[in-house]
Amino acid sequence: MIDSIKNGQEVTMTLKFSFLETMFNDEIEDMSKNSTESEHVSHLSKYSEVLIGKVKDLGKLQEYEIAKEGEFKDTISKTNSMIQWCAIIQTFVFCILGAWQIFSLRRFFAKRGLA
Repeated sequence: MIDSIKNGQEVTMTLKFSFLETMFNDEIEDMSKNSTESEHVSHLSKYSEVLIGKVKDLGKLQEYEIAKEGEFKDTISKTNSMIQWCAIIQTFVFCILGAWQIFSLRRFFAKRGLA
């Protein structure tokens, strides 16, 4: 949020980082408890360390999702391939059964003298 004075030469801008304090307060407290070096770092650099950690976690999560998506794509392609082969075999079997049925009916009607 930016506060400014419009009618004078002086314009003061104050950035308020209260939203960062509420979001990352626990992580910053843990960092300051765990290491003495963090005590000497300014608040902004503490926030940046926390944000960098969050970005790294998001990167790892993206890599995991990409790997899972690749596995899912492989599974789908294998399943589609098997379905395709089953359909081809089924079509072949139906053609053979149709030809056999036509042959059998012709022979049956020929013996009866109807054809």
